[in-house]
Amino acid sequence: MPTLVKFLYCPKCKDIRPKAWFSISDSCMSCRGPARRIVIPATGLTYVKYALWVLVMALVAFHLKLDDRAYLWGAIIALVVAMGVAYVDLLRGERRARARIRMTSADVETFKRRRWVQ
Repeated sequence: MPTLVKFLYCPKCKDIRPKAWFSISDSCMSCRGPARRIVIPATGLTYVKYALWVLVMALVAFHLKLDDRAYLWGAIIALVVAMGVAYVDLLRGERRARARIRMTSADVETFKRRRWVQ
């Protein structure tokens, strides 16, 4: 099963936010109203992000064990790259979630019109 990235869409605020992994309820962080969960499959960027976080921790551990500043500088550079990749991955996921919202919202409105006409 592939890793999934979850976003929450609040129809009241018209806002999309990433859902925290520890969050239990599907409620909007702004208005505390009910929000809809949108699941986006993970891509290669997500796995690169995870690998970079592991690399940062490994470089810090090597720095502490060997007391070599080169590992520390490598960890700092890897951390900056990991933050950039995480930001790009978050933007990609939000864009895909917004595309799903537009498509599903149009489908729901069409369904409501058909149901009331008949």
